[in-house]
Amino acid sequence: MSKQLLHAYHSHIVVAALNSHAYAIVANSKCTKSTDASGASSDGSVVYELMAPLSPAPSTQSKKKAKKDTAGDDARAIDVKKGDDSAKTDDGAVSNEEIQSVCCTEINSRIWMAVSREDKTLSLFCIRSDVQSSVESDDDTGAKQLRPVAVYTMPKRARSLAFSCIPTYVPNGNDCHVIVAGDLSGDAIAFPIPKESTVDS
Repeated sequence: MSKQLLHAYHSHIVVAALNSHAYAIVANSKCTKSTDASGASSDGSVVYELMAPLSPAPSTQSKKKAKKDTAGDDARAIDVKKGDDSAKTDDGAVSNEEIQSVCCTEINSRIWMAVSREDKTLSLFCIRSDVQSSVESDDDTGAKQLRPVAVYTMPKRARSLAFSCIPTYVPNGNDCHVIVAGDLSGDAIAFPIPKESTVDS
């Protein structure tokens, strides 16, 4: 099955995914290259880990299944907390957090990133374009963790994502920016990009 696990916007934004982890590398044009005491070179780029959305409340069917296998669920939860790179559960099934597609763009001085997962969720992430290289990392990987600013539930798994703009022909009107999610059956659904006023920078 084809997946869109690497996407770049111009030459300063790259989003890459493997199994259940996604990372964005954003080049900071205001920073110059530097070398630390060990001789390692740094170009001022900032790395973000695009975190999975918080799990929604389980449905009635999943609650029944959870009662039968609470020990297995606890074991899988521990693996995720430890940062297990495997996208499969103990019984060989594909994890609900396995990434299907990623995408990125820049809209009105904000960088937008999208991640679709096996559980049919579409997560949107947003940062300002003038990111600072001095941000502190949240873990030992050196990446700063980002939580989604919006999460959509899709009827099918999206294997392809693309940002798009719907122009308005109304005088002084604002264009509508959307994220288009496509699945393997050929269907595509457009979801709105949240207004800048609702996004916490």
